[in-house]
Amino acid sequence: MQERRWMSLVIVCAIVACFSSVGCEKKADSGSGGPTSSSGDDGSGTSNGPAASALAPTLDKGWCSGHGVPESVCTRCNESLIPQFKDASDWCAEHNLPESQCTICRPEIKAEWAKLDPANAAKEKAGASVSESGTSSLGPASSPIEPTLDKGWCGGHGVPESVCTRCNSSLIAAFKEASDWCEEHGLPESQCVICHPEVEAEWLKLNPAASNQDQHGDSRSMGTTPVDDESRFAGKWCSEHGVPESVCTRCNSGLIAGFKASNDWCGEHGLPESQCTICNPKVREKWVAMRPAATNAIDDKLKGILLEPLAPHPDRRERSVVPSGCPSRELS
Repeated sequence: MQERRWMSLVIVCAIVACFSSVGCEKKADSGSGGPTSSSGDDGSGTSNGPAASALAPTLDKGWCSGHGVPESVCTRCNESLIPQFKDASDWCAEHNLPESQCTICRPEIKAEWAKLDPANAAKEKAGASVSESGTSSLGPASSPIEPTLDKGWCGGHGVPESVCTRCNSSLIAAFKEASDWCEEHGLPESQCVICHPEVEAEWLKLNPAASNQDQHGDSRSMGTTPVDDESRFAGKWCSEHGVPESVCTRCNSGLIAGFKASNDWCGEHGLPESQCTICNPKVREKWVAMRPAATNAIDDKLKGILLEPLAPHPDRRERSVVPSGCPSRELS
């Protein structure tokens, strides 16, 4: 009886050992070969990531910044790609995305995909240029659209209007196609002063107002200079806009063409850059300093007249002012 018990125990142990061995073999098989392997053939690095993708990752459709892979292989944006990855055994069923893109199972492949990001590539290239030459290659020189001043200067964003994507969104596609785009800040990488503070000075060199002020200490297009005889501006000063009538484009639209031809124009605010106190607050002081004293006196006198009560007419009795719609009555 006791021998039978021992025999039964031996048989049970043998069966358990057999199943355990089969399970280990299956686990070993599932962890080797195909795109699911996390190590290369030589035992170093990783065979996952872009190199192991069932579909070749290309940038012809752009970059998916939301998922950190090219749009051409993003199954989360394009579900029609899923069967191709599954057929190639490149699929992580646990996280429902290609095994070659699963940064949850293999965090190390995130850096491999990031190398394909055009924005990162541009930053690395700019960093290499800075380290070699001491200056950045980004800025106007790297812009895929040539910056010209035929449409004026955007003082609000510090670039020519011809390349300002924040004022003209139709330009965005051209910058993205040329891989000149900062997804993080929503503007061209060549204009992103947040990522590349050094490019601000490069763009500023194209500003007509800045170059004119550097060369002449003031803007060429102001059209007038302070003179000793301030009374010569009496009656010729535009008090409403704070500039001489001779250069006031808001009162005389015929002057606009001349300012645009001199590249002195703020397309964002519709007036000469040299007069735009929104983009260039400092120019206000220059124009105020030019305002004739005679004009100030006239304005002060006019204000005084408007504030004085009307004198009673000698040929008529004074009438009281009553609300509209009510019959008027004479005062005795």
